[in-house]
Order: sequence, then C-alpha cells, then structure tokens
Amino acid sequence: MFGITGQMMALDIMSFSRTLNSTSKLSEDLGAAPIWVFNNGISHNDEVDTAAIAPFVKDVLDSLEFARGSADSTWGSVRAAMGHPEPFPVKYVAIGNEDCGKKFYRGNYLKFYNAIREAYPDIQMISNCDASSRPLDHPADLYDFHVYTDSKTLFSMKNTFDRSSRNGPKAFVSEYAVWRSDAGRGSLLASLAEAAFLTGLEKNSDVVQMASYAPLFVNNNDQTWNPDAIVFNSWQQYGTPSYWMQTLFRESSGAMIHPITITSSYSGSLAASAITWQDSENSYLRVKIINFGSDSVSLTISATGLQARVNTVGSTATVLTSSNVMDENSFSNPNKEINHAGAGGIWAELVSNRGFEAGGPHTPSNIDPWSIIGDESSIYITTDRSSCFSQNSVALRMEILCENCPAGGVGIYNPGFWGMNIEEGKAYNLVMYIRSSESVELTVSLTCSDGLQNLASVSIQDIDLSNWTKIEMKLFAQGTCRTSRLELTSTKRGVIWFDQVSLMPADTYKGHGFRKELIYMLLELRPQFLRFPGGCFVEGNWLRNAFRWRETIGPWEQRPGHFGDVWNYWTDDGLGYYEFLQLAEDLGAVPIWVFNAGVSHHDEVDTTVIEPFVKDVLDSLEFARGSEESTWGSARAAMGHPEPFPVKYVAIGNEDCEKEFYRGNYLKFYNTICKAYPDIQMISNCDGSSRALDHPADLYDFHVYTSAANLFLMKNKFDRTSRIGPKVFVSEYAVNEQKDTGKGSLLASLAEAAFLTGLEKNSDVVQMASYAPLFVNDNDRTWNPDAIVFNSWQQYGTPSYWMQTYFRESSGSVIHPITISSSYSDSLAASAITWKDTEGIFLRVKIVNFGPNAVNLTISSKGLQAGVNAEKSTATILTSGNLLDENSFSEPNKIVPVTSELPDASAEMEALLLPYSFTSFDLALDQYIKLVAEM
Repeated sequence: MFGITGQMMALDIMSFSRTLNSTSKLSEDLGAAPIWVFNNGISHNDEVDTAAIAPFVKDVLDSLEFARGSADSTWGSVRAAMGHPEPFPVKYVAIGNEDCGKKFYRGNYLKFYNAIREAYPDIQMISNCDASSRPLDHPADLYDFHVYTDSKTLFSMKNTFDRSSRNGPKAFVSEYAVWRSDAGRGSLLASLAEAAFLTGLEKNSDVVQMASYAPLFVNNNDQTWNPDAIVFNSWQQYGTPSYWMQTLFRESSGAMIHPITITSSYSGSLAASAITWQDSENSYLRVKIINFGSDSVSLTISATGLQARVNTVGSTATVLTSSNVMDENSFSNPNKEINHAGAGGIWAELVSNRGFEAGGPHTPSNIDPWSIIGDESSIYITTDRSSCFSQNSVALRMEILCENCPAGGVGIYNPGFWGMNIEEGKAYNLVMYIRSSESVELTVSLTCSDGLQNLASVSIQDIDLSNWTKIEMKLFAQGTCRTSRLELTSTKRGVIWFDQVSLMPADTYKGHGFRKELIYMLLELRPQFLRFPGGCFVEGNWLRNAFRWRETIGPWEQRPGHFGDVWNYWTDDGLGYYEFLQLAEDLGAVPIWVFNAGVSHHDEVDTTVIEPFVKDVLDSLEFARGSEESTWGSARAAMGHPEPFPVKYVAIGNEDCEKEFYRGNYLKFYNTICKAYPDIQMISNCDGSSRALDHPADLYDFHVYTSAANLFLMKNKFDRTSRIGPKVFVSEYAVNEQKDTGKGSLLASLAEAAFLTGLEKNSDVVQMASYAPLFVNDNDRTWNPDAIVFNSWQQYGTPSYWMQTYFRESSGSVIHPITISSSYSDSLAASAITWKDTEGIFLRVKIVNFGPNAVNLTISSKGLQAGVNAEKSTATILTSGNLLDENSFSEPNKIVPVTSELPDASAEMEALLLPYSFTSFDLALDQYIKLVAEM
C-alpha cells in the first residue's frame, strides 16, 4: 500500500527515442538520432504549386547529401571541409510542419516522398497529417502529432492512442505541452497533465514511436512562448516542472512495458504506466503514477509476472509536487502594480532589483537587470543567503579574479528601469550595504549606458568592512544622460558582498520619494481621492502573491518585496502602504484603501477561516488611524508620521462579487470594521446600479472597460438607478477596445467625456469616479490606454488625461439645468455646473459632439443668479483632424485643449461644435463678488 499526497511528477523535452529537433552535429554530440524537418514549399501565408516544386525537392536531396554523402561527393565534401568527413546518420525526415490542411501539401509531399525513397530507401519519412483516428491517404513511415491545450484536456488525452490502428505508420508526438492560463511560465499543474499524457504514450509505445516536449529552451529576456522546459539568461538556467517531469521518462527508450493493476477509489484522477528497465548494474520495475486530484490517495499497486523478487533495500520513491498546483520554478521566481506605474514610475527609486532578490529568498537568485562589467576570467558573480537583513537574506557576492585588471576595473552595473535619467547639476543619494574580509578599493560611478561617459564618481577605501556596513554618499552629476547606469567597480583582487543598493534623486516631491514631474501632472487633475494600491494588484493571481501591507512598511531595507503575478514583475515595495498614505496627504486627497478580501483570481479563503485576514485589516487601520501609543500607530510614528492618516473609505476586495466566498468574507470584514471604526465608509464589489444589493454597504464599486460606442451610450447608465441605498463609486472606467483607442485616442476620450457628463448629472447617486489605469511606463505597456505616459525623463498626457481637466472643478460644484437645441441630439452629450475660483463664479457647459458633422445648436441656461459677462467668458475645445489621433513623446501636444474668447456668451446663445470634439463653455457671471460672498 502506498500513500500518494497531492500531485506527482515532472518531465523533459526528449523522451522515448531521445529525439531532438537539432543540427546534425549537436545530435551527434548528444548521441541522439537527428530528425531533419525541412520546408516543403509551404509557409504560413504562401505555398509553391506542386507543378513547380522540383527545385525544392532538389534542395532537400542536396541537404541529405551534405549530411550522408561521402567526403568525395559534391555536398559531402562541403561537410568534410567543415571538419566532419564522416557522414551524419540522418534516418528521419519530416516533410514540413503543421501543413496537412494546406492546398498543395499532399501533392508536394508525394514529390518529396518518392524522390527521397528512391535515393535513400532507409530514411523514415514523417507526414504532417494525423492518423491517430483514421488512416492516411498517402504513404508514410510515421505521422506527426502536435497538441497544445489546457491541463484538464491533456490529462483526459492519456487514452488518445488506445484505439489507434496498429497497422500503418507510427505516431511521432513531436510537440506537446500544456499552455496558456494553466501553465503560467511553467507550473506544476501543467507538468502533471503532461506526465499523464506521457503515461498513455508509453503504454501505447507499439504505435507511438517518439515524443518530444516543445519548446525546449527560452531566454528569460524574450519569453515569446510560455511555457518552456529550460529557462536561461546570460549566466543562469533552471528547469521548469515540465523539465523535471521528463526525467522520470528518460529510461523509457528501449524499456519493456509491464502490466500493473492500481486499486483505488480515486481512479478517475489517476494516470499510470510501468516499465522494466536496467542500468549497468541492476534491473528495475518503474511504476509512474500521477495524482491529478486535490486529495491524498491511498492505493494498492499490483505487479504480476515479474521475473525476480523485489529488493526493498535498493528500491526508491521519487515524488514531484508542491504546495500549490500553479507553483513555478524560477531564478528565484522570474519576475516583473501595472505598467511599472509605481516601481520605475512615480516612485523615484532608480535601481531596479536593489536587493538582488527579484522574486524570493532562494539562491541562486535572479539579479536581473544587474549585469557584469568584465569577463569570466576577471570576475565571478553569485548570490548567497548571507545578508544582515532577516527578511531579505539574499546578498550578491562579487569576486574579483584579475591581478592586473583592465583600466576602469571590473564589477557590476544596474541600468535601472530602462535607463536612469541623470541630469547635470543634480544630486543623487546612494545608500548600500557592503561587506568584505579584506580592504577594498571600490569605485561607485554613474555613467551613460555604454559605460564611456562618466557623469559622477566616488571612491570607497580604507574602511573596515569586516561586518555589514551601511554606506551613504551623494553623487553630483557633471553631465546629462537619459539612459544612464550605476556602476560598482574595483581593480583589486578580492571578494565583496553587496546588498540593498539604492539610488534616489535628492530632489523628490516634498522629499517623500515621488518623481516630481509626474506628481505635478497628477496635481493638474486636482484629485479628490487616491485609491490604492490598485485593483488586480491587490488580489494577485494567487493569494501568495497578493499585496501584504505589513510587509511594505518599516525601513525599506527590511521589506521583502513580492512578485506581482498579475502584471508579471517583481517590486521591492519601496512604494508601500505608508507611502501611499503619505502621497494621499501630499496631494490633499482622501485615501481609499483597497484591501484583499481573502480572494485572488484563482484561489479563495473559506469564510470559516477568514478571521486572520480580518485581524490583518484591523491592524492596517490601526497603523493608519491609531494613536502613536497604539501597537501599529507607534510603527507609523516611528516612520516619521505621529499624526494619524484620515482613512475614511475602504474597498473590500476588487472585482470579487461573483467569487464563492466573497459575500461571506465581506460581511465578516464589514461587521468588524463597523464596530471598530463606525465612521469608515465601506465599498462593496457588487454592482447595485440596476438592482438592490443583498448585503449592507455605503458605496458599491462599478468598473467599465468597453468600446467607444458602448461607453458613449452609457451616458444615461445611472439615470434610473435607485436613490435609496449605497452610492456609486465608479473606480475604473475607460475605453479599451484596441480599434477605438490605440495608445490613447481622441475617440476614446470623447466617449469617456460623454460617460462623465452622465455621472456628473447623476452626482446625487454617483459619489466618486476615477479613470484607470492612470500611469504607464512606455517601456512596459501591459495595458493600453492610460492617462499619463512616461519614460525615464519625459511624460505627456493622452487625450483622456486632458479630457479629465474639464471635470477638475466638478467636485463641490452645483449641477445647473440647461437646454440644448439641435437636430443632432443623438450624437451629443452634455452637462453643466456652476463653480467658483478666487476671482469669480462661472457656468460651465460641457458638450461632447460624438459625430462626424459640425453641429449648430442653441444653449439655454435658466435660473442664473446673475447676468453673463462675455468679456471674461471662454470656450475650450479638445479635438483633432482624425478621431484616432494620439499624443506621443514626439508630439506631446498634438491633442490638447485650446481656449479662446467667447464674445457672444449669454444665458441663451448660439454655438458651433466641431466634428468629434469636446467643448467647454465657461460663462463668467456678473456680480460675482456679491455671489462669492453669498456662496
């Protein structure tokens, strides 16, 4: 009796016949049979007619002569000249790849088949057409079978070849893998389904001749296809679970299938096969079993007909599993908040992966984007767990090997987030921790990306570094480079450890670490609230990667950081819970704390065990609002803010309404927070716009991402919403259909403006609204469009950003009734408010023309408290020559509001709207001094 806990195993690219799609020399070096896949006159988009295929056939015959011909033959002599006089044993060729359905495939195939058969009768030829369920209509020695699918489907395909004909060509399963959502970058779940599929191939090895996982390799810097078996960068590599799963099949080639019986009540979730195999010393029976279910399984394995007794002393069990089916291997979790809006964005830290962790506490760790200056003969870099920080145990070990190092030294450099913006005359604060058992001569430099232009430099020497030492220094830039890097170099042989290397501009917004020019753009919108730390970023694809507030407070050096698995990058959490609260205060905005409700995209906490999550949220509120004598309030005070932060709103989860345990979890949070903080307004994820909620809430969250046409029509969305009950918080809205928006179009902004006029007219029920996402680093456009685009030194607003400036006076203003008279009313959207600044009171009429025609209309404003002063009135227009026009770094002001005088302004006036435009008429009201005093 064996007990199998959880899941099981992992496997590699080559299995039964150890076949690799490779060059002949590599095949020889690996001891593998080469399989030459050649083009049969067909590509993805064009084909050669069979009548004209002869040159292609001749080319393939030449390729085979190159591989197999004698050293005296025309093409064999070329091979010999390259250093290999002996022929390569090419015995298999695949005629094309995935081309069976193409028009000329069968005709072309027969031309190749007949020519090769005549010239090389021993070569086995592989057809692209699937014969697993019906015979081929053409001759072949093998047929190619490819499968990329989800894990459940592949698991169920373990019996695919059970009923395949034993007459005719054999199967070559040359490409198989689980991909997309089940696979991530290579999950345990994927490997288990793949293992189950392989047990089926193994049991059908009389008809399945070969099988290979694909793709085999991926450079971690170019993950065009996920998953893959082996992941590497310039100096590291690791196997995914799918790689390790394949190692359990590597003895299958040449082995004998052995019958076994598995007895279990969970047979539906199991897959198994058995072989007898031998090495140079012993014979073995290998029984492979996959448990594809969530329960531990007790079972009985019966193997009859063995030729000898079992020796328990030499027997072993090998298990492949993990605590979560979506767990992946990594360089310590290969990794990358959305669009690098925080890390590499508003947060001004210039060093990326400052703690060398980039994903977790394991070693070797992922040090990307750190790179080496020098070569392997002069420097050796690795990571170990010797840091002085218990929460960040990984440190980088740099060993200088050269006695006479090159001028300038060898070392490491960090390019930051796609280049550091270093500007002449500005200062940069460096903090790092270093250790060495011997004296060091270390140079810290800021250079341009090629390392040639030195912008700032400082030396470290004659300091006792036998224990971890904090080094702080200021670098003053003597030049400007927009794509700079930080270099740490030495010319002295020895070993130095580094950890927590930080470089920040000395001049940040209010000295709180935020990039000033981006905050200034944010301030232009006059934000009334700050919703943080995000939406999906809060949840995570899996709870293990959700935002944990308490791990983002305290000294930055001691924050462990985490992998944001929704947007796929690592963040060191320098921008944490405290910093978001501080930013809200600096902006003069109300903080809205979005916390995890025990729900992620793929897993949930049962309401019966949600209590620790509730306690965690109470602690977060004590951190924000508690007195400096309280447990968590004292932690806030220690960070430099003894006064409480005025958190009055919390959102319980993000887009979780339909999850199984959301409502139960919600009520636990709601009731507990109500009791502890009765003034806090709580926001539900469930939409109450068309029907009443079935649970208490102060507000409900409403998200909409759609096409321009749909969003324009939604301008009346809340007209009939009940005025009784919770208010609406439209926390995420945008046009995001690619054909409408591109990277941020005029068309998208007009539909969004129309939608906002509807929210404004329904402000008795719609309490707050925010566009999302707000920021995007142009180097990481995970989501389009966005309001503010930036790189290391530039920024611009999209039309959606400028559209929002029309609404920045809406908060605290008063809705005013107006009448618009036009024959094009269906393509118009409008709202009006009265608002005031320090100099006057204005009636602002905002009108969107969503149509292709210029529109003449009459605007009537009744009930004004004063006459209109035409001299101080203006019209502001947002439009462009093409409704898909966008702003860019080269044309940042292509689409911006243009303001002009409005000499004909009056309570009732004629106006002309340009096609596809957003116009604001600001009518200054007479007697404004008296009215300002009365308001």
